[in-house]
Amino acid sequence: MADGVPVAEFRRSISLLRSESWVLVGGVVGALSYGLWVLATGIAVGSATPGLANGGVTTVGGATVTGLSVIGLVLWVLLPATVVSALAGRRFVNEHGNLDNRYRLDHPSLLLAPPGLVLFGSLAATVTTGRSAALTAIILVASVHLLVRTVAYGYRVYTLSVPRLFTALLAAAVAALAGGVLVAGTLISDLSATARGPVARAGVPTVVETGLTLADMTPADALAGLVAVPALLATAYLAVQLVAGTAVRMRAPLANPTRRPGQRFPIMPPVSHGDSAENHDGTAGHGTAGSDAAPVGDAPSETDPDAAADESDDDRSHTRVFTPDEPAPGDSDATTEVATVDGMAPDEDGTDDEWEDDTAVFSFDREDSSPDACDACGETIAADAEVSFCPNCGDRLD
Repeated sequence: MADGVPVAEFRRSISLLRSESWVLVGGVVGALSYGLWVLATGIAVGSATPGLANGGVTTVGGATVTGLSVIGLVLWVLLPATVVSALAGRRFVNEHGNLDNRYRLDHPSLLLAPPGLVLFGSLAATVTTGRSAALTAIILVASVHLLVRTVAYGYRVYTLSVPRLFTALLAAAVAALAGGVLVAGTLISDLSATARGPVARAGVPTVVETGLTLADMTPADALAGLVAVPALLATAYLAVQLVAGTAVRMRAPLANPTRRPGQRFPIMPPVSHGDSAENHDGTAGHGTAGSDAAPVGDAPSETDPDAAADESDDDRSHTRVFTPDEPAPGDSDATTEVATVDGMAPDEDGTDDEWEDDTAVFSFDREDSSPDACDACGETIAADAEVSFCPNCGDRLD
């Protein structure tokens, strides 16, 4: 948090809005396309099977559910939710299926700041001045954008980072927004004679009336509630994630944490400089925690050394070959070279790009006259074996 890092990352979070224009453009184009889809399928079903569309299939809570209502649930709610959630989910990852580099902030919570501030201000204005069409539209955009940023946040953090859960959240939000479009369509048809005919022919008022009866809500209340669903889903995830992150911090340090590329590691307590095997990502295997140990979890104060990692690192090779004349990067001491076998050494620029399982291969020149047995452990070694260290105990062979 020092050196103005949160300020810089807050600006970066705001600058991401340029690359997220797909949210607004896709929303407008998607709403128009969805409206045409509803009208076309509703009219087609009503014309092809009028008996099924208008006939009652079952009764739920005193409301008669028609065949068109069941078909509308599938074609107008479930199908769009599945398609849109799958398409939107690709916006957060790169070609390797990992979180896109632009969302890899050291402080993931700053991703939520722009839409969160707009949504909070809009809700405050609604409480102060009352509900209006303009405020409802702003709340809708901010609500959807908050869910979008929450998905990116969820990919980035360590705790409760489940990609399938994010797909489900997007699908549920799209389903709610689809219902909101249907309710808005009936309200518009009541005010416009031009829209009343096609909407009625598609059977939208009947389907909406069935849904409102089952939910026991008025059209205005239902519309307001459906618009807020993306924000409610985002808030619910963030609340659960906060609890889960707290539980992780209480168990710090973790014994063997793992992550996906682009996902931030929890910060572990640092180890003493005399430790022979130190994880420079902050995870200590055998060291003693220092007095400035950082907590584990997903708190905004944590930093992540791979936030600026390039996307090409997701599929690169991790085999390093060293010789006595070419020591490992960062340290020429043999002890440090051996410690790099577990892949815990930093890159040449002094930063940890990824926590990797690197394989270090060492090549030493020695004479052909190897001993028949190791002096330290007694391990039998072939005379023509080209080794410089005992394969059993690692002791230097003379």
